[in-house]
Formats: sequence, structure tokens, C-alpha cells
Amino acid sequence: MEEDPSVNRMEDSRLLFKTIMGYPWFSDKAIVLFLNKTDLLETKILHSHLKDFLPSYDGPPHNAMAAAEYIRHVFLTANKSDRPVYSHFTRATDTGCMRFVLEAVRDIILHIMLNRYAML
Repeated sequence: MEEDPSVNRMEDSRLLFKTIMGYPWFSDKAIVLFLNKTDLLETKILHSHLKDFLPSYDGPPHNAMAAAEYIRHVFLTANKSDRPVYSHFTRATDTGCMRFVLEAVRDIILHIMLNRYAML
């Protein structure tokens, strides 16, 4: 499936995430949200303003950390329930970062399972 260049991919991703969060199959499941390609955000934010893509953004221009936190906020506010959403910034090309994130996810899953079966 080819991507449509006229579609705001950030908004498209947010709507997809919101849809998934609304599915009854996931209503009692913890969600892990990977916010990938932070390296691209750091590069692109130097030459553009997040407000051009997310008009609700009112943070400082050309600030990758503020932009990333706002993007996380946009996705997390799509969670209308009290279930946990574990979000992680990643860059798939950084194997050390990915290893850390995947180990954190493994620990989260283990913790959830231990709680579920009253072993913790």
C-alpha cells in the first residue's frame, strides 16, 4: 500500500491509535506505545515547526525534546480509559536504545503477569 503524500501521517497515526484503543479486545490490556524515529524528528525539527503539522502545538519551535513530549501527550490523551499506556521514544537504528526499550517492555510484561497471578 503506497502512502498518500497529502495525508498528515501524524494525524493518521493518532487516529489509528485512538481506534485501536477503542477496540473491546484491548479494553483490559496494557498498551506499549513506541514513538519511533526520534533521530528524524531531531533532524527535521531544525528546519520546520511542529505547529505546521500539529496546529494545537504551542511549544517552542525547533525544540526536539518539547516536540517529542507534545507528540507523546497527543497520543496518550487518546487513552480514554484508566488502563496503562507505556510509551517509549525509540530510534530503530540505535541498537543500544532498542535493546534498552525491549528489556523495559519485557519487564513491564513480566510485572503485569506477576500481578495478574498474585505472585507479586
